[in-house]
Amino acid sequence: MPLPDGFNSFEHLQDTIGKILRKEVLEEFKDIDTDDLDISLPRSSLRTACLPDDNDTGVMLLMRALLYFVILRKVQDLQPPVYGIPTGTYHETFKFKPQVCLYFYEDLSDVESGYQPIRSQITFRLMGETETSISKTELTTLATKIKNEFGQNNGYRFKRGKTLCTYYDPENGYQLKLFTWEHTDAIDVIKKVLSLTNTAYDASKLNVSRNNNDSQAYPTIHDRKLILGENLRMPRKRPVGWVRFSHSTCSIWGKTKPVTLYSRTKILRDGLVT
Repeated sequence: MPLPDGFNSFEHLQDTIGKILRKEVLEEFKDIDTDDLDISLPRSSLRTACLPDDNDTGVMLLMRALLYFVILRKVQDLQPPVYGIPTGTYHETFKFKPQVCLYFYEDLSDVESGYQPIRSQITFRLMGETETSISKTELTTLATKIKNEFGQNNGYRFKRGKTLCTYYDPENGYQLKLFTWEHTDAIDVIKKVLSLTNTAYDASKLNVSRNNNDSQAYPTIHDRKLILGENLRMPRKRPVGWVRFSHSTCSIWGKTKPVTLYSRTKILRDGLVT
């Protein structure tokens, strides 16, 4: 269907941004009575300043978005807190073989309210390579294989669960650890990962572990606890849900920024293969 007559791309963009920002702001300030907006109160004043108005100019809307996402630091919600050390510091301490990482995320439409998306990460080493021997051509070939194995049909996905499956083959760079619904799901994932380096699957290297009462050991809905005055839900252990392939990188010792191999979701835009 063509765009309607008289379509104005600027007004459409401004309207779309305004609707999204308005929804975010109303959710953030839902504790404030909308019938009594006393701007002498700091929180009410902030709500009034952030909330888009139909009469806003483009500059005003941009200022409101800047205030809400940058100055009030709401943009940090897009990046969950991480325990870690700077890449350069890690490289000073440890030398390692090139490491390939595959990232899987739960679809946002499937995420339960109050929870972070379920994530999975699979890593393996390129044992036949070093930081100086590995080439861009080899990485591009690997990236193409990843795209073919995991990037087709809207992204390969598997069901995470409470069963722990490990695959131990350190000579070939594999010390895989997967939480899946059934061990057969893990076997399918492992075989696809091994195919990236033309490594044969060996059933004797697979170990499967499941708690005798996993619903009690790893409850789907966790208790809440009062921490510093906040009633917080405790973290989930071995959550259940579908995760879908997102992107892949390769970390090389001496190169502080990982190389993007392939990004199906374009969350990273500098992939060797698109």
